[in-house]
Amino acid sequence: RDVAVTGVQTCALPICLENRFFLAIVKDEDEARRLAGDLRFFLGESPDEPDFAGKSRVGLLLPDEATPYDTRRMLAFGRRKSELAAALFIQTQNFRPQVLVTSAWGAMRLYPPRDSIKKAAEYLSVKAEIQRAGLITRLVEGGYRSTQIVEDVGDFNVRGSIIDIFCPLYQHPLRLDFWGDEIESIRLVEPATQEALQNLNEAFVSPVRELVLTAETRQLGRERIGVEGGVGEQQLA
Repeated sequence: RDVAVTGVQTCALPICLENRFFLAIVKDEDEARRLAGDLRFFLGESPDEPDFAGKSRVGLLLPDEATPYDTRRMLAFGRRKSELAAALFIQTQNFRPQVLVTSAWGAMRLYPPRDSIKKAAEYLSVKAEIQRAGLITRLVEGGYRSTQIVEDVGDFNVRGSIIDIFCPLYQHPLRLDFWGDEIESIRLVEPATQEALQNLNEAFVSPVRELVLTAETRQLGRERIGVEGGVGEQQLA
């Protein structure tokens, strides 16, 4: 059953966490990051970020004070937006963290439905077949941008049979090597040297923003704001 606990000192939290999931709500982002760091220390985790965000027992959910539907910032890129999108995806999986730390604003804010978050992500595995063109389309819909070199979260690049993707779930870019539509290998690579760091059997690719601009999402937006052709429609396209 759900239990509300207040006023617990950080050092006592690991005792409370045994066989339980916790949502920790604190005043602001600074306090949330400080608490998450303390919890990782007491739970015996490395202070370094794990290669895959789903490995940590402590998660952070820290949205900006602007919603993703603010037209001035809707298409903005940046690590902050991508971290939030990754955190939301992780919450839909069976490897979600044991403790989720958020701010007061993060607890009050509305988020996309769970099913839409799961639907927008990709599960990839070696020897699986996937339409490359469809994958590229979904990357663009999810906020990724095509670049010459994959250096920052949200970048992707297509070169022949290889697709590089810098997903916010990972500390390094993913490199997918295809034979036709079959994935031959999945590797983590170092952006600066292009050196392969680790071979993976599977990988997840989450969007880098909450609002995934699929054809259905665009059409729904047009219907809700009553756009009927003209300049307004072009701006939404």
